[in-house]
Amino acid sequence: MKSKSTLPVISREYKVMLDPRLFDNAREGLEEVKADLKRQAKRFDAKVSGRFDKFDQRTIRFLDTPDFSFRNNQLILRHRRPKGSSSDGEFTLKCRSEDRYLAAAADLRPAKKLNGKFKFEEDIAAPFRSRFSHSVTIASPTDGLPETVAKASRLFPLLGKLPRDGGRCEGKTPVLGVNDFVPHEQVRKGLKLTLTPDVDCSVAVILWSHTSKGRILCAEFSFRYRDKKEQYPAAAAQTAYDLFAAIQKLDWCHPNGVSKTQFAYQG
Repeated sequence: MKSKSTLPVISREYKVMLDPRLFDNAREGLEEVKADLKRQAKRFDAKVSGRFDKFDQRTIRFLDTPDFSFRNNQLILRHRRPKGSSSDGEFTLKCRSEDRYLAAAADLRPAKKLNGKFKFEEDIAAPFRSRFSHSVTIASPTDGLPETVAKASRLFPLLGKLPRDGGRCEGKTPVLGVNDFVPHEQVRKGLKLTLTPDVDCSVAVILWSHTSKGRILCAEFSFRYRDKKEQYPAAAAQTAYDLFAAIQKLDWCHPNGVSKTQFAYQG
């Protein structure tokens, strides 16, 4: 059995923020992204196929203590609920670190009787900043959002063991929606990027707004390729590297923009 420190990286995701004004007309903005991506991919013998014809919608809520004790411990607690769904959504606890071994070592196990789906991934931000993301996702219990650290720890015991101000974060500490911000998230997908004949990427554009028809506040472009055994060919990695650098020079990219999580926390 592999130790936590040797968890395989099951996917590599390249992310860059976009100018949200590009999506004042979402259809036209997505077509521009596709056209530019095809031109850039051709430079590196990569190919783009398909259309942005798949569309998910959901609400997002980040949860933390008033002084952001979770985030200060490199943890993100997030709740997602699909639009129009009768389900209670899902919770994700994530540890993200530039140190692979610190991220892998985080004990994210959910409470007993809660089934969790674990992932260990590499997130690559502009210009080429690699971070490792270890996460677990569970179906939301029916008793709503946790209102205190003690209640949050009933979902993920690690949250009841966090250091804060030289001691332990007390169970009675409130857990709130970060900045009362509950973005409506659109996930546009369906486009495929082929880096090499044997390595395909899924492509996504994620848009945040206050309402389903509201002005776009935050936009992100990403492409991702996967391998459960972490066997990533050097040729595919080189093409991804070159293409990612080229994409950042396009007019609609904001390579210095804040990430979605930073956007939520900054308010």
